[in-house]
Amino acid sequence: VDEMTPILDMGKRVETGIRLLKQNLQAIIILTGGKTAGPISEAMMMSLIAYSRGVPAGKVLLEEDSRSTVENAQLTALLVQKLSIKKFVLVSRISHLKRAMPIFKSHLEFEQVQSEPTDITKEQIKENLEEYLTYKPSVRVTHLLNKILKEFHDNGL
Repeated sequence: VDEMTPILDMGKRVETGIRLLKQNLQAIIILTGGKTAGPISEAMMMSLIAYSRGVPAGKVLLEEDSRSTVENAQLTALLVQKLSIKKFVLVSRISHLKRAMPIFKSHLEFEQVQSEPTDITKEQIKENLEEYLTYKPSVRVTHLLNKILKEFHDNGL
């Protein structure tokens, strides 16, 4: 939500990725997301969370230029073309996966992508961002909160 504070949703994505990594020790975690609120990209911020939970740097690959889900898919597809990875699992909150899966599947690299929703709830996201806004009012964070709540609503969740 700012240059030093990840939202709970971001942490939940990393935790889910770590759980999947532990189930398949040959796997890697690809973290994607550009700079949105300061000099640190979303991908880098998530990698710091992963490293703090014991994930070795060699198990993490970053895509740090995307600014939208469409760009996440495009730029990650370009990144994995150089690798011999054949199986992908897209991790996000359930309301986002409904929109993100078709975007990723539109790329040949991700035709067989599977999804894994995090266990975050709309209420947890709302509480997390409202708590942040109590201490640091922000038009950008208010917009983010409203966007996420609309996404849940639009998906009937």
